[in-house]
Amino acid sequence: MISEGRAEVETEGTMMDTLRLNLLIRTGQRILFLLDSFNAKTPDELYKRISWIGWEDYISENGYFSVTSSVHNPTIKDSRYPNVKCKDAVVDRIKEKCGRRPDTGPEETRSSFISTGGIVNVKFSSIPPGNLFPGVGTE
Repeated sequence: MISEGRAEVETEGTMMDTLRLNLLIRTGQRILFLLDSFNAKTPDELYKRISWIGWEDYISENGYFSVTSSVHNPTIKDSRYPNVKCKDAVVDRIKEKCGRRPDTGPEETRSSFISTGGIVNVKFSSIPPGNLFPGVGTE
């Protein structure tokens, strides 16, 4: 364990560790894997940096994801706006790399960004609720 907060515990591991924790842990709502952390002061900066991440390695063009956030920035009046910018950056990246955009919506959370001020931590939830990856965490 690296640190603990009021509602979270930070640990270190691989994406495989994240998959196992999502399957086996019973205390957390979801396990998030940190993909990137950066400064973004404008919506265009946010879009640009999110689109640099290799989302096609995590979300299939036939897949589905949603974006959630916790925004603490006095310049942002509607916290849904950064969600849309992030969603657009992810689907545009996947469409550019794979030729098709994944579906998006509110049903399940596959990616998440959390913004505090100008700092953006991009985190990915490896398994949506109710999905099992065959063979992971079963040995």
